[in-house]
Amino acid sequence: MSSTEGAKLVYVDTVIGNDTDGDGSANAPYLTASHALDVSDPQTIKIHIRVTEGELKGQWTEITQSALKKATKDAQGIKKKREKAEQLALKNASEDAAKRERQAKRIEESKQVTLTEDTALPTAIKV
Repeated sequence: MSSTEGAKLVYVDTVIGNDTDGDGSANAPYLTASHALDVSDPQTIKIHIRVTEGELKGQWTEITQSALKKATKDAQGIKKKREKAEQLALKNASEDAAKRERQAKRIEESKQVTLTEDTALPTAIKV
């Protein structure tokens, strides 16, 4: 991430943040930096994390390079997992559609079947 002028500040709080309902603002921070990177363009944001211990406790500070590197790796993993799930969903949907089509074809073919009495056989008698 470059520290360019005009980069959007995104806030992460590992205690009270929320990756589901948070919007990355100071009032509704994300829980994880990896989620912040996943939902934003990493080149246009600057992540600030609330310090949880020490003399700066409670203050916002820019994410460290090592934490950013880990978060980037985690975000890439999240993206791959999501892409794999989407591919699996598409595959399952196409397989389900093909199965429904085969079943509909079998039903239509079964409607065409007519049962007739074989005249070459003797007439059936009730015993």
